[in-house]
Amino acid sequence: MVRFDRPGISYIFCNIHPEMSAVVITIATSLYAISNQEGQISLADVPYGRYVLRVWSEGMGPENEQPLTREITITADASSLGVIRVPEVNGQRMAHKNKYGREYDEPTPNNSVYKQEH
Repeated sequence: MVRFDRPGISYIFCNIHPEMSAVVITIATSLYAISNQEGQISLADVPYGRYVLRVWSEGMGPENEQPLTREITITADASSLGVIRVPEVNGQRMAHKNKYGREYDEPTPNNSVYKQEH
C-alpha cells in the first residue's frame, strides 16, 4: 500500500502495458473540482475571500507538472471564474520507459518470445 501524504502529482505506469497509467493528485484542501466533459467546473459553498486557484490537466504533460495559478477573490458580486484556458498536447500520451529504463516489449503475438523459427 502507498500512502500519498504530501501534496503533489504522482504518475503511475504499468510495467507491462505502456498504455495503462494513472495520475494521483494529492491536495491539501477540501475545495476542488473535476471538470465535466464540456470542461466546466463548479464549486459550491466557497466562503468569500481571496484564494489561489490552481488548474492542472493531464494533457498539459509532465513538463508542466506545476499547476497554472491565478489569484482570485470570491465575493457576493464576483463568484464566476470566467474562462480558463488550459494548454493541451492534442491527446498524446506521455512517453515513458518501463521501470528498468528500457523501451516496452512489443505486444504479443509480435513479441520475440512467441515467434517460431522455421
